[in-house]
Amino acid sequence: MGGSFNASQSQTNPGFTASPPSTVSTALQTAVLSPTFVANFLGNVCVCLAISRVRSLRQKPSSSIVASLAVSDFLLLSFLLFRLIWLYDFEAASKVCEHFLMLLGALSYVSIAHICLLSCDRYAAIVYPLRYLTIVTTRRVKGALFVAWGAPVLSIVVLPLFYADSDSSLFRRSIIGCSESGSTPSLVHKVHLSCNFSLFVAIPFMVMIFAYGRIAKISWFQSNRVEPGENLNPETAELRKKKRKEMKWMKTIVMVIGAFAFCYLPAFICLMLAVKLGPSQIPNSLRSAVVVMIVISSALNPIIYMLRSNEFKRAFKRIFRGASIGPKIESNDTARTGITRLAASTCAVQNDLPSFFGAPAEYATSAEQRTPRLDLDVPGV
Repeated sequence: MGGSFNASQSQTNPGFTASPPSTVSTALQTAVLSPTFVANFLGNVCVCLAISRVRSLRQKPSSSIVASLAVSDFLLLSFLLFRLIWLYDFEAASKVCEHFLMLLGALSYVSIAHICLLSCDRYAAIVYPLRYLTIVTTRRVKGALFVAWGAPVLSIVVLPLFYADSDSSLFRRSIIGCSESGSTPSLVHKVHLSCNFSLFVAIPFMVMIFAYGRIAKISWFQSNRVEPGENLNPETAELRKKKRKEMKWMKTIVMVIGAFAFCYLPAFICLMLAVKLGPSQIPNSLRSAVVVMIVISSALNPIIYMLRSNEFKRAFKRIFRGASIGPKIESNDTARTGITRLAASTCAVQNDLPSFFGAPAEYATSAEQRTPRLDLDVPGV
């Protein structure tokens, strides 16, 4: 079947000489991609549900970016399904290979843009804590998300329509093993790839390096500065507690960036080598490993949130236990505050009962025990 398919493709497309994956490669990729599919589906759905249900998460401006990143990772499931179909029905998958490759490229750049936005959000929260709510507004977050989605889609999907040719199409198909091409892409395609790499990879990572370098400098300076009596000031103690929470969330975003870079860096290196040397110089096993790592990265973010964030951890537990049926879930801090206020109001009402409604003897006795009685000797009484 594979030989006849290659022969027919060679007649219609002389540059097509790709062969289906081997049995061992199919088994290994299936063993990795199947649990990744389940983890991606459950994890990213739970992230969106947690943000929509938990009030403390929903009120944070950065939660919209996290939810949008979860949607981007969830959409990558379509490429994961394509890859599974490619393993077992090579002929059918190869017919739509180029479309899913465009989807993979667009979602990859969208993810990088979201991670860059999360880094800028942490920079504003830690460097400008008093102006954070005026800097990171809902309107600005929506505008940034529109650019984060619109620019990659415009560059990956729309612009290639103006210079599309058979060589460029063959090069794109050969990147993930749907065809084989020994030739390098055209000059226009090289310029387009260079611009995409600069705008959507190099510049965002430079911004992230600058942001976290500045944050690390400020954190080191503040940790070495000791002000007399600052622990005795409740406002300062509350500010330090909030700062620790911000730093913990910043470390979570750093872990997300590290996982993303670890999974995508081999892909960018292989892409540059393919542009320079030609896709045929990249072994099929290396290309398959790169594709699997890209797909795995889409399932890592929810795991990092669950391990690092107590709010996400509690929300995930309640969702799996079926507590998400209600309209909203409040965090434990909010619940404790409500219970404390309710207990205080109940005690106040009970303390007022003896004076207004003639409470039973036990209430009167406890009230007398709590409040010393003052006996006044009034003449004539």
